[in-house]
Amino acid sequence: MCRDSCRGRRVAGTILVVEDEAILRERLAYNSTREGYLVELAADGPAAIAPSRKAKPDLIAIDLMLPGVDGFEVCRSVRRESNVPILKLTARDGEVDGRVGLEIGADDYLTKPFSMRELMARVRAMLRRARMTEGGPHGEPYPAGHHPLDHLRTDDRSAAT
Repeated sequence: MCRDSCRGRRVAGTILVVEDEAILRERLAYNSTREGYLVELAADGPAAIAPSRKAKPDLIAIDLMLPGVDGFEVCRSVRRESNVPILKLTARDGEVDGRVGLEIGADDYLTKPFSMRELMARVRAMLRRARMTEGGPHGEPYPAGHHPLDHLRTDDRSAAT
């Protein structure tokens, strides 16, 4: 879902927002769009699985307490197929929930309520790390000589490209 404000601008990436609370889902979409991201929206677990496969988002921000299939199961499903960064959003603030979410495949988490500035800072950091990692968020290898760190090489391989 691209809102009118992102048309004609360079897109910073695609974020899949999975949140059952409509007001929060719209706030997340609005702020992400303002930052230059394209946004796909899902209101429950089953609605999140298809876009995660089809749209191949650069990042997924997902609530854990979803109707239907919960966020834990969506994370497991996505992680079996992709290395896309996952930011879990949770109303639970217990250490156990945070640890379990990270162990099943989430890369980071935020406890509700959170500030949009902190959320966007985490999104930028997660995407920056994903782009610097071999293969990027979807596991596709970088073409020879096009890895973001190739300019740091000191061996003869860098001269071949």
